[in-house]
Amino acid sequence: MEKEVICLSCPNGCHIVVKCEGGKYIYEGAKCERGEAYAYQEVTDPIRVVTAVIKTNSDIMPFIPVKTDAPISKKYIFSLLKEIYKKEVNIPVKCGDIVIKDFMGTGINVVITRTFPV
Repeated sequence: MEKEVICLSCPNGCHIVVKCEGGKYIYEGAKCERGEAYAYQEVTDPIRVVTAVIKTNSDIMPFIPVKTDAPISKKYIFSLLKEIYKKEVNIPVKCGDIVIKDFMGTGINVVITRTFPV
């Protein structure tokens, strides 16, 4: 197995080639240990912070932005978005309010990212 990853853990943006030989990972092009850690995560179980909008009960602000409070495995993203788009929140809301708690037992919450008063 061989995969190229562009590291996002620092401004260098290293192009890292990850090879798996005999169950051992070999990294070519990483300029630091953070790059190797990032590449390993990308190859074994990539994670992302998910941003979206959720419906509200307000005509003034019919949608409000939300995001996960930590990166979540890419394998959960489609299910998470389906869950977010089914929900509706009641105004008023404040930044940090939890809309979905502990999604599918991952420990990841979906939180409001904008305060909107009545």
